[in-house]
Amino acid sequence: MSAPAAAIQETRLSASVDGASVKTVRETLQGPVIQTLRRLIPELGQASGEAAYDLALANIPLLDTCFKTFRAQRDRFNHILKDKSGRVVGDDTGLLACGHNLEVVIAMIVRTAAKRYFRHHLGLNKKTSGLLGKVRSRLSSSQTKPKGLAEELYDSIKGYLLFEWQVPLVPSYAKLTPAQVSQLGTQLLQYTDAAQLAKATGLPLPADMQRAKAPEAPDKVQPLKLAPPAAAKRMSPPPLAAAPRPVSAIAARAIPIAQTAIPAAMPRQDPGGKKLSGASFAPILELPQVQAATDPALHGVNSVRIIDLVGAKAWTLLILTLGIRRKDHLAVLLLNAFALLGIQDFNRIFGNGANPYLLEKLVENVKPGEISPKATLGDVIEFTLNTFSPKKAASLQ
Repeated sequence: MSAPAAAIQETRLSASVDGASVKTVRETLQGPVIQTLRRLIPELGQASGEAAYDLALANIPLLDTCFKTFRAQRDRFNHILKDKSGRVVGDDTGLLACGHNLEVVIAMIVRTAAKRYFRHHLGLNKKTSGLLGKVRSRLSSSQTKPKGLAEELYDSIKGYLLFEWQVPLVPSYAKLTPAQVSQLGTQLLQYTDAAQLAKATGLPLPADMQRAKAPEAPDKVQPLKLAPPAAAKRMSPPPLAAAPRPVSAIAARAIPIAQTAIPAAMPRQDPGGKKLSGASFAPILELPQVQAATDPALHGVNSVRIIDLVGAKAWTLLILTLGIRRKDHLAVLLLNAFALLGIQDFNRIFGNGANPYLLEKLVENVKPGEISPKATLGDVIEFTLNTFSPKKAASLQ
């Protein structure tokens, strides 16, 4: 598995998910969560309890509606989104009473829905149907039962089933083979709608999109290597949902260097000289390309606060030692590193009181100038995934 793939997998489910915690999450989903959704979504109102839970997981469009409803009316779930001390958790990264954050719970839901869809549409063991299947079933008492297509596909793709925006793509994922999933790797997370995925893989569009004659994706999606700024067409980014999205073709386009270049000398610091001001990054953080390349949950005031966490020693290493000379590159690197690491490890590595050894250790194999002024934001994201994975951070003492 490539380093970016490992980093992405560590983002959501790095901690061991024991049976007791899974049971707690499931009971919460089947209980107060689904009861709240039943009051908000008419299709669920006619079912009750576990039946409504199963209905939502079995119906991809309905599950997508559930997520959108939750995002639009999150405050209606505050009685559920609490930590062990009973305080409301206001973001997706804070630990809930179950011991996991909302990101992990979302990944669990997406994986469960995908597994059920694969089993329903691909069968439990279609690969071994007929005579061969009968022979293998007779041998099952003494041999390990072979996996079917559904299980093989799920095992290959589950590491990339992380975000709620992937729910509408589950029917398209079901058309992939395990070999295609392995070949695509982390590129799978660049295709944020069925049309992009179909174009990249050569698979047919879903039937409903064919009937609607959906237009082609606005630009050919390339694996993180796009045209330089002079050749890039000006395009508006896609609408941003209130949930994490990976880099897209639009997000990876380079911003004109003149907008974001910083001088060779250390940029102006705060009056106290301790760190750069997040406010000085505000215009860059509002650029649509930067927002499309980062988690929407971190936009606005949150992004400024994250920049303000970074200490002078980290700035010196990133700008002077590694030679990262563009503010958009720095912003995308830092916001994605924060999304990967969480606030505790981010502060430990980048914070004002951080031990400089930790950051130096993580970048010891990085060549100065690896993130050149001509690099795309996709290049920066790939660099971040390779360099600042939670697994690597956890190994630092």
